[in-house]
Amino acid sequence: MAINGPIGAPGDSLLQSMPMTGSLLRQLRRQLELSQAQLAPLVRCTAASLKHREQRDSLVPEHIAIAVRTLISARRAGEMANLAKMAKGSWKESKAFERKPPFDVLPPWGTACGCGNSRCTLSTVSDGDWEDRGHLWVFHGRFCHTRVYLDASGHKVASPRRRPVEVCIGCGRSRELHPRNSTRLGEKYWTTVCRPRPGDPPSLRHDPSTYWWKRQGRLERLPETAIERLHGRSKRTFPVPKCQLQGCPRLGRTMQSSAVLTLALREGGECQIHTYRCRADNPHAAYHVLPSGEEAKREGMGRYKWLNSVTRETIETRPKTRPIGKDRVMPKSACLKCHAVLRAVEQARKVMKMIQGQRQWQGRLRVWTARCVSCDTVFSVRSDGEIRPKERPRWRKVKRGLQAGAVLQKTAPKIILAAYWDSKGITQYAMGPNIYSAEGADEIENARRATYQLFKRQGDEIKAEKTRQSTLPQAELEIELNHAREEVRFEADVKRARRRGETRQTSRA
Repeated sequence: MAINGPIGAPGDSLLQSMPMTGSLLRQLRRQLELSQAQLAPLVRCTAASLKHREQRDSLVPEHIAIAVRTLISARRAGEMANLAKMAKGSWKESKAFERKPPFDVLPPWGTACGCGNSRCTLSTVSDGDWEDRGHLWVFHGRFCHTRVYLDASGHKVASPRRRPVEVCIGCGRSRELHPRNSTRLGEKYWTTVCRPRPGDPPSLRHDPSTYWWKRQGRLERLPETAIERLHGRSKRTFPVPKCQLQGCPRLGRTMQSSAVLTLALREGGECQIHTYRCRADNPHAAYHVLPSGEEAKREGMGRYKWLNSVTRETIETRPKTRPIGKDRVMPKSACLKCHAVLRAVEQARKVMKMIQGQRQWQGRLRVWTARCVSCDTVFSVRSDGEIRPKERPRWRKVKRGLQAGAVLQKTAPKIILAAYWDSKGITQYAMGPNIYSAEGADEIENARRATYQLFKRQGDEIKAEKTRQSTLPQAELEIELNHAREEVRFEADVKRARRRGETRQTSRA
């Protein structure tokens, strides 16, 4: 039963006699202008217990009802001033605000945040000064968590936080800002990305991301130097150099770390030079001195020159005291058959001869085993320019069994079937039983192993057969496949018949 009017009205006698429920307790507490946390110690219970009884709207225990009626009587007699008043501060006295708001009324619930929920109250967040907006007070909705900015008059204003508004050309949607923390930059930065949606096609291509950081309270684009430092792979004080060669297909692309050279200086001491090479077909390199990072110019083998960034002096390295002799490098030579270039395939060996029963080095001559890049013929090349054919090189082992490139009569139908199934995208594991017409678990396992060996030994022939089959009409291809299957099936049947005959002879014996 609801009681209308203030406490002490003519209906108060009815209030004292009727049983107290949770809804009545809430009404009396609000008329006393006390919160649940303030009333709980006065009636000897917890705030959670009061909240639970008010929400459940059940009968209130007798000791709580007596305590509440006593407080009502005390207020009627004018003795409420003796009680410790702990009135809850309003939103204006919130500790989240450094400056007290000058307005007293908040916008209606659900309208300032835009969610339309009449229960979505505004909670205090903070306040601050903005250059173009002045001092603003920040709230957020209780349910929708939307930020609301109010000015000194208590009216809602637009968000003063400036953020870049970008529209992706690929999807046509506004891009979102995502915060990141960078250890290389030592501060926070933001990236603009496109959020994918379930209906987007797989071929949709979005614009590349852009990078921003905050300067004087505003978001600004990262300069190129900051982006290089953000994405740099260099662990040194200087960034990884980029290709500067005009006409190179990788012009402006990052070069690859190659080696670190330790060289002697002309004035004494040592230095280290880091070599970076471009990954283009026409390789070229850049050289940087460690750890300062000055760019060095290569003058020759072991000779580099650069300008010191501090003293502005020219520094030069000197080659080692023992240069590489001509007799230690294989001379340029050509094949005696096709006149193509010879490449060394083994390290140089000393040319020895017998002198008075002892093996001695003959005139400091060395010999290399070289191979022609065109016809694969092997030669022996000496440091004095002599070239001799090498019949049986030690590094080439004689292949036993099935020679490379040889196709036996029984292997030809299997190559036809393997090429056909491989062109259809069937794996070697799955095509094995079909190529060898295997039956039973043991035969299928052996067929799969044999298929692996077939592709390993006859891989080039299978590729050539696939190319040939792609040019055949469908009718001719079907005829060849049927003939190959019949041959394979006949061979498998013969093997099974022989196996049965051997089994019978063994059983009779």
